Amino acid sequence: MPFVYSILNLWREPKAHRDGSVPGWLEIGTMALMPPIAAESKLQSVTHLMPPQIRTSTRLFPTIERGNGYVNLKIGQYALKHSKKKRGKGTIDCLQVVEHKAIDQILIHDALRDSSTTLEGCIGPGLTRKPSPGQGILDSAEAMKEIFKLLGGYSLGTRATLNVWSNVPGETRTKLTWARIN
Repeated sequence: MPFVYSILNLWREPKAHRDGSVPGWLEIGTMALMPPIAAESKLQSVTHLMPPQIRTSTRLFPTIERGNGYVNLKIGQYALKHSKKKRGKGTIDCLQVVEHKAIDQILIHDALRDSSTTLEGCIGPGLTRKPSPGQGILDSAEAMKEIFKLLGGYSLGTRATLNVWSNVPGETRTKLTWARIN
């Protein structure tokens, strides 16, 4: 029986693509504790404090976010649950932030057509990056299937933890200083 993970780690690249979308990485399974962050901290990243095995994990998925002023998670730790998102006439499986009503619409789900323009504050993982720099991800729906396998299979309501190690470019707030939830 494969090992079931419950920890996800997210970090973003320091520069956005020309279209404003933000590339990053989602890693599943490495046990990592977020470092203590002072309430008054203004940080772009704490990736230098990440355990080295996160960056070399075999469970690493490239990500894309919309950027350009859309809501996004700040550095910190967040509770997630397996959830559903309406899409068209049906639903898709996703991971939903559950700690605060002001951010419970931030999801990790497949990016429709592998495009950041279909995301509004959500994080879309892929299996690989597109071959041209600055173009995003590929096989997002397949990536979500792989992520749920690593999380023990999709089961509505199952909990997980997300560690966010860096902000989108230009952002320096942390979860502790984010007015949306404080």
